[in-house]
Amino acid sequence: MEANLFKQTVVNTLAGAANVDTATLAGYALITGLDPIVVADIVSVTHDTYAAEVQQYITVTMPTIVADTVYGLQAGSLGETGQEWFKRLRPYRHTTLATLSGTALIDQQNVINNIAYKMNNSSKLNVWAGQIAPVTVHGATTPVGGFDANTIVTGSVTGTSMLVISSTATSFVGIVLNGIYPTVADLVFSGTTGGVASASASGAPTVTAAAGTMAILDKPGYFEQGTLRKGKTTVIAGDNILDTAVVETTAAVYQFGEGAEMLKIMPTWEPSTGRIASGLWHGPNTQYNSDLFVAGNNYDRSTILYTAQSEANAATQHPRRNVEQAIWYQTGDAAKAAFVAALDAL
Repeated sequence: MEANLFKQTVVNTLAGAANVDTATLAGYALITGLDPIVVADIVSVTHDTYAAEVQQYITVTMPTIVADTVYGLQAGSLGETGQEWFKRLRPYRHTTLATLSGTALIDQQNVINNIAYKMNNSSKLNVWAGQIAPVTVHGATTPVGGFDANTIVTGSVTGTSMLVISSTATSFVGIVLNGIYPTVADLVFSGTTGGVASASASGAPTVTAAAGTMAILDKPGYFEQGTLRKGKTTVIAGDNILDTAVVETTAAVYQFGEGAEMLKIMPTWEPSTGRIASGLWHGPNTQYNSDLFVAGNNYDRSTILYTAQSEANAATQHPRRNVEQAIWYQTGDAAKAAFVAALDAL
């Protein structure tokens, strides 16, 4: 069906009565910005609402470590683009030494650090991996507000480097990226608050005791242009790690209708060469109106699928094609309810 599908996308504000006009004048539905639609040819009307992206967060509880044994996970992005053989899970393993440290926790940390290092440096993954490190109390940051998520925080004494998963004004949960766990000796943490460099007030922090738990957080931007990844990371147990040890703590949510992201994929063309200058090309049967999404706004979408008459040709007389017309409008627009109700009544 896709090869014979003609798509048209418009961005509307729903500001005027004409935008919700679906009167069946002579059997046609008339909607501002769209071609007239024969009501009898409508196949379906669907509605999609704005969704903010949520990064998938997975924890892995390490077993009791045994000497000279392989431990591992399998991970990959099954939705990635490229040749089919790319779309598979890859092993990330570590083999323990013949003689262990004698401390169960240290042995678990060694396994975590080695597997995490391979995952963090893989060109096939877009994740941050490492040991979970909750800092439940630290000095207030300057500027105030706590450390930004998805940024790096470092400890003043140990040199620990942690990726912030979540935070409050005086606490955060981090993923240790360099194998060094924070301690009470880290009187000051340095990072980013509100997009600018920041530091916590000096004082002994409260650091949750280290545990043999690994964290894997997807990097943001599931469908960024120019990356192989097209969707969340799949992680499953591998060598000598139980299936039940791998837990999806936070499920991935793909962004939908975020103005800044929509602008990235809207295609623009070089007038002199006709080549695409930015955005993504969605095929020769896709057209857009001249209105643009606005960064900072969020959008919902209504889509009308119907069949339409095409020009006759020698092969087929009066062939029909499928047409999909989509209208984007700001989330929370006062006219949305009336507009959606009018579409559903067609």
